[in-house]
Amino acid sequence: MTAPAQAGLVAVRFGSHVGYDRVVYDFGSDPVPPFAVVPQANAAFEMDPSNLLVKLSGSAGVRVVFSHAKLLLPLGNSRLGFPALQEARQIGNFEAVLSWGLGVQAPAYLRVSTLANPNRLVIDIAWVGSAATAAAAATAALGLYEKYPLNLNDPSAGYGWQTTPWTRAPMTVKLRDRLQTLKAQGYFGATRCGEDYIVGNQVGLTREPELISASAQAGGTVSVVIRGYLNNNYRDLTVVMARTGRLWLASDLLRGSGPDASVLAPAPFC
Repeated sequence: MTAPAQAGLVAVRFGSHVGYDRVVYDFGSDPVPPFAVVPQANAAFEMDPSNLLVKLSGSAGVRVVFSHAKLLLPLGNSRLGFPALQEARQIGNFEAVLSWGLGVQAPAYLRVSTLANPNRLVIDIAWVGSAATAAAAATAALGLYEKYPLNLNDPSAGYGWQTTPWTRAPMTVKLRDRLQTLKAQGYFGATRCGEDYIVGNQVGLTREPELISASAQAGGTVSVVIRGYLNNNYRDLTVVMARTGRLWLASDLLRGSGPDASVLAPAPFC
């Protein structure tokens, strides 16, 4: 009887996104082999085949097991420190069975899927607690920008990003009124800032705004740093998000540092 073919694991990749962390097991052109993704109530794992116990970072864990699989490249361990995924470690490679232990910050919702070209197993681990709160605020903050086609008649021309009109943007009445006042005073005109305050230039962004960080602050606000690119140049905007009912709204915008960083300052930095 012929043994089943072994799928070759070529890479394991990790990433953190707004609201979840991701693990990708890449098998290249080989089909994803049979697998099991098993949550557990702690971050302690038995090594295969030694049965030695290892403790990973985090208070809970996920065991990932592939059968009929082999490593094509040596893969190390990763202490990640993401909001949900704290650490990942290969815990087994014996008799065509590969296994990984994932140490996670707390028990969390998992989304497991497979993708093709190349063939991959993808595990998304949801943020929980304060990290989930920060993620919700960050997602709302990105609503300050909207995508638009560079050429309505030619989709291949690509897209740009501009400031969402203030009447539709996720911001408090106080912040909207402040921006309107500055605009009426000509503050964003050629004799002062000479640029759109939110995108940070005169023409818009040439690629999607990038979330740099989101951190909960005293008083229940969340400070979100968004990076806007104009070709290879970029500027960072700090957005202070506040909870209003069920909505997260921008309550302040900051560029640079110091007493004039806030757009609410008497003479805000551009």
